Order: sequence, then C-alpha cells, then structure tokens
Amino acid sequence: TSELDKAVAANPRDFSVYYNRGVARAALEQYDAAIEDFTKTVEMNPQFSMAYNNRGNARQAKGDLEGAIADYDTAIQRFPKNALAYYNRADALQLKGDLDKSLADFNQSIALNPQFADAYNGRALLEQRRGDVDAALADINHAIELKPENADAYTTRGSLLRGKGNTDAALADFEKAITTNPRDASAYVFRGMIRNERGDTAGALADFSLAISIEPAKAQAYANRGILRLRQGKIDQAEQDINRAVALDPSLKASLEKYLTEMKRIRGQKP
Repeated sequence: TSELDKAVAANPRDFSVYYNRGVARAALEQYDAAIEDFTKTVEMNPQFSMAYNNRGNARQAKGDLEGAIADYDTAIQRFPKNALAYYNRADALQLKGDLDKSLADFNQSIALNPQFADAYNGRALLEQRRGDVDAALADINHAIELKPENADAYTTRGSLLRGKGNTDAALADFEKAITTNPRDASAYVFRGMIRNERGDTAGALADFSLAISIEPAKAQAYANRGILRLRQGKIDQAEQDINRAVALDPSLKASLEKYLTEMKRIRGQKP
C-alpha cells in the first residue's frame, strides 16, 4: 500500500484516496487499518454507501457482527438499492441466528440484482439450514448457472445432494469444487466423508488432513480424522484430534463424547 500511502499524503482532503487504501488494506486482512480508512472516508463523505458497506465487511471479519450490521444498515439508508449491502447484512444476520431477517435481506438483494450469484448461494445455505432442501437446490443450481467458476457453490450443492442420498452426484460436485479452488477446505472434508463411507479410509484421512493444512481451525476435519484414527487403534492421535475439534467448536462436544468415553475404556483395558 506504499503508493496509496503516497496518494493519501499528496491528497489528504480527497476521501477517495482513503477509501482506496481501505479496500487495499482489507484485501491484505489489515482490518483495523482498513476500518480507520473507511471511517475517515465517511467522515469526509457521509453519503458514501460503499464505504459503510466495506467497513461493515472489515468489522465482520474481526467478529464484530453488531458493528457490521450497523454499518450495513447505514449503507442501505444511504443507498437503498445497494444489493451488496443487503447481501452482506443477510450473511451477518444468518451468523447471528436471525434467519427470518436474513432471508428477507437475501430476497431483497436478489430483487435488486437478479444476476447476483453470491446472493443465490447465500440464500441456498440459509434454506439448507432451515431444512428446505428443494428450495436450496433450486437456488444453488441458479447460482452455478450465473457463476460456473464459484467453487463454494459446488460445495454447497454437493452437501445438499449428499443429504438427499445422491452420493455420486455429490462426489462429482466436490471434485469440481476442488478443481476450481484447490484450497476449498470444506470440499475436502465432504469428499473425505464420502470416501470414508465407501471404505476408502486412506483417501478419507488424506482429505481431512488436507482440509486441516488449508484451514487449521476446521473443527469438523479434526473430528472426522480423530474418529478414523480411533477406528485404526491410534488412540493418542485420535484423542488429540477430537480434543482439538471440541476446543475449536464446543458445540461438537455432545456428538464426540462417546468417542472420548470409548478411548478411556480402551485405555482402561490395557495392561
């Protein structure tokens, strides 16, 4: 951002140079610095909808959902046809657990921009969470038609198809997601699950390990790998993985408790 720093120094009264530097800093995951630049931007130009939107993105990336939603609210107030701000607010509301308001925002985003593939993808994830699989599949198919290179959409569709028992089509989607984006950790986790179900333990373990190498905080990958290692009799490694999964995502504890109990039982039987 050195050139942008020079632009700010040369034009300190131009809000756009702060905005451009904020965008660059956010792309580099320098979220605190980005927030400072977007704040400076809206101080100089309070009507600039996208500056509020992007500050919301940075705040959401830092885990500040309330601050993010407040910024998306302002972005929409400043420009009511901002489809991106509705989409971002929908995503934040879904993370917060406010599914009805999230759905309304996804609907509005799509109404404003019917070609917005990411909004269909986001709505599909929400519909999946609400148990409306058919609606989710319709949305994700449309997202893929609009944006065939979106790896996340193939992963989403694969998970939906797997849930319906169509594992062949699901596996094809996970393969497509990985081909499109070799760093899609979720696709490796799902492919690993199918490989495990089909008896390919080595392939499943490789996929879970790949997912962890890409996304070290991927709790489900640790959980799945731990269960497989337990089945292989690798108790110490299994315990490490399962404990790590619970530490990363405490909501997994209930489903993994029986495996921890089993490991204790096995250890108790050893001479």
